[in-house]
Parts: sequence; structure tokens; C-alpha cells
Amino acid sequence: MRNFWAASYPFPPGKIICVGMNYPMPGQPPAHLPYPVLFLKAASTIIGPEEPIVLPKDSKRVFCEAEVAVVIGRQGKHIPKAQAWDYVAGLTIANDVGAADLENRTSQWQTGKLPDTFLPLSACLTPLDHIPDLGALDIELRINDVPRLRGNTADMLFDIPTLIAYVSGLSTLYPGDLLLTGSPKGLGAQPASRAFVQAGDQVTIRISHLGMLGNSVIEEEEA
Repeated sequence: MRNFWAASYPFPPGKIICVGMNYPMPGQPPAHLPYPVLFLKAASTIIGPEEPIVLPKDSKRVFCEAEVAVVIGRQGKHIPKAQAWDYVAGLTIANDVGAADLENRTSQWQTGKLPDTFLPLSACLTPLDHIPDLGALDIELRINDVPRLRGNTADMLFDIPTLIAYVSGLSTLYPGDLLLTGSPKGLGAQPASRAFVQAGDQVTIRISHLGMLGNSVIEEEEA
């Protein structure tokens, strides 16, 4: 992970703050959440493009999620929403992998988000001036070239400036911190089940202006 990150990003990895439930369920009215739903991932979950996602021995229900990841480039606390983009180094693609059965062990999601290899990241950090519309990026996740999730960041319940302002009110943001902004929940207007994977699958995420991220899926080797 360290060699991949050092070759691709200008900062050491920091805290990884993830946003849950940030897209509406297709066919349902948007949820009225008073605050973003946050959870954390460990830097040890990070892998690069084409590195394999490893299925934990204790899980049979691993799923993938396609997300825009914000890489913080400047330290800030209590950042005003109107100035939020000034603190961003660029955007990249993240696959927020989770294990549904491990998540369900408790009332918190954290257990299912911690396994090794559960955060593939693109090697491309796209500067903001390379993105024509920061508020409208098309997102698609395919498994074995079959579309499973599709959406647009315009559908976010909390947009990126709102998230930066909110999170920075809780915790100082530092260069290298990552903010994962949530995943679409269906195929356009059609609801979809979680994008579950099994050994041998190839997962591909495409986000407009950010490029593509691809990873294979393998079983955990016996010790």
C-alpha cells in the first residue's frame, strides 16, 4: 500500500472518512437525514488498481460500492461550505468494499469494512480544473462487464462542499485525508441489490472525468 500511495499521491495517507446512505434508493423519495452518516476505514485497507480484493475466510457476502473519493490537500478546521473546494487536492475513484455478514454481527458497520484489501483506489488523482462540472459526475460499477450500480453525484443527499464543511467541524482535515462520498444504490431508476462478488470476478468502476478502476476478486489463502 505504501509504495502504491507514494507513487500516486502527493501526501501520506491520513484518516479515511466514509459517508453512508448518501444516495436515494431508486423509486423511493430521498431520505431526510439531519446529518451525514459517517464511519471510518483503516489505511491498511488500501490497495491499488489491478491488485486483488481478497475475500475473508469468515465472510460469504462481500459487496463492492463505487464512490468518488475526495483527497484533502490543505489543513482546515470549521471550513465554510463556500470555501470547501479550496481545501481539495483532487478527486479519485474508490471501491468501498464491505462484508454484509460481518457488518451484521453488531449494530455498527465497522466490522465489515476493516478487512485487508477492502479499499481499492485509483492511481489517478484528477485536479479540480480538469473536471467541467464538479457536481455532476456519472458513476457506474460493473461486475464481469455487467452493469450493477449506476448513478450521478448530482443525486447525493449531501454534496461534497457540505460534507467537507460538516466533517471539518468535527475533526481537523489534513493533507492526505480521504473523504469517500457514498455509492449509488441502483441502475438509474431501477433498484438493485448490493453488488456482491465472488472469487474470479472482475470489478470495474468508471466515473466521468476521473477514469477507471479495475480489480479482480480472489479467495483468502489458507495459512
